[in-house]
Amino acid sequence: MAQNIDRLKRKRLLSFLSDATFGVEIEEHRVQLSTQSLSRYPYSNEFESRRFNPYFQTDFSESQEELVTAPHSSSAEALAQLHELQMILASTLKKDEVVWPLSMPPHLENEDVDYLLTHFERPWYQKYRDYLTQKYGPYQHIMTGVHVSMSLPDELIYLYSGQNKLVSFVDAKNRLYFQIAKHIAAYRWLFTFLFGASPLTENQDDKLVTNHPDIEPVRSWRSSSLGFTNQSHDQIQYLDFESYIKQIDYLVENHHFYEQSEFYGPVRLKGKGAVKSLVDNGTDYLEFRIFDTDPFSIDGISQRALDFLHLMVIDSVVNSKDWTREELHKSEAWNDDIALVHPSELIKNDEILAVYEDLITRLSTLLIDVPDFLKSRFKEAIDYLTETLSSPRLTVGGRLQKKISHGSLSEFALYIGKNRAEQLKKEFDYFISKKDSLNRTYAQALKLGIETEKINHYQLYLKFGDRSQLIDHNVELSNYFDQNKDINH
Repeated sequence: MAQNIDRLKRKRLLSFLSDATFGVEIEEHRVQLSTQSLSRYPYSNEFESRRFNPYFQTDFSESQEELVTAPHSSSAEALAQLHELQMILASTLKKDEVVWPLSMPPHLENEDVDYLLTHFERPWYQKYRDYLTQKYGPYQHIMTGVHVSMSLPDELIYLYSGQNKLVSFVDAKNRLYFQIAKHIAAYRWLFTFLFGASPLTENQDDKLVTNHPDIEPVRSWRSSSLGFTNQSHDQIQYLDFESYIKQIDYLVENHHFYEQSEFYGPVRLKGKGAVKSLVDNGTDYLEFRIFDTDPFSIDGISQRALDFLHLMVIDSVVNSKDWTREELHKSEAWNDDIALVHPSELIKNDEILAVYEDLITRLSTLLIDVPDFLKSRFKEAIDYLTETLSSPRLTVGGRLQKKISHGSLSEFALYIGKNRAEQLKKEFDYFISKKDSLNRTYAQALKLGIETEKINHYQLYLKFGDRSQLIDHNVELSNYFDQNKDINH
């Protein structure tokens, strides 16, 4: 009888965990075919100002696009909107522009670096950018990747609060979110093994190969301690929630960090305001920063990767573990060991192998009680985990290293970029011309940065500032909303 009750509790917990909300953000460069380097075309004037557009932004360089989905009730819905954003971006590309499908940037000549550093059209971000350039140099911040956000339903927080006898809802939120963050950070090495995809640098001036000769290709420069990371004296440890907050706050207050967004760890706890306000207001969501861009997935990340992340989140709650300081340090070392070896190399460390095999068993057991709508997708993710253990050539990095030609991935990247631009432009034309749909208005709303929700096939809910509108037919949105165009685009 006790076993039946435990199983009922477990199924209830899994049901709440399956209802997590997801969003996806991808960074990617526009590249000119004529120069095979970062595009010098300005940010498209088809998009409304980057000051407020929640869907289309840029980052360190003017060529570095950021596509950001809204939060969605499933990772599949978030990925579907990311594809819509990719179509829209493709429709704005110049004839000789493509999107670079790799995390490591294309080759930059000296004049390209000079252009990168001297052309920047967001004055409100200029001081921070100058600081980052001086501290990290020009190359680190033009690496790109995928960030996944996830929030949990309140029902799960209340259940966790009751199980752990926590009085405060905010305290329960913070502890649960941090438990997940620590678990994913401790398994970063596994995400690097499965999805790492930055095997070489096209730029000798970034010093990666110069300082570490004879090791390319690797699984992931970007995910290693030599990649997109904070300096060694500014590292944050995932020990407990309180120390996590204090470490970041200390680094900001003592000017080690320009601001809290300079923390580049594998997982961030996110909320409104300064990081220390999470103590009183609670964590709103997690941001996972562990994915290199997947060049074999048209949108830069696969459903399989999102499903594996979801599974690992579930594992962190159902099979909670009290990670020690020593285990966390060891997992960081494992991540570097795995990131900086050949992408097709087998895992040879017996301790890592034992952890890997134990995880396969745990996740397979979880599969029994997950809701039916996720079973087949989760099984595919577990199958991938199992197959790649003995065949690393099947990982994203293992597949990508086969595309290297004469020490470069440029030919492959440009081929993918050209084909993908053509495909996405055709898809966009079909998308906006589809009969009896609101797709034309929907696409315009996203370009203009109007918060947009699809109620159904026949209704859109649009919100801009303090105004809102329910739309049931295609309209020219400038007739409904005064955009107050910003000269700082």
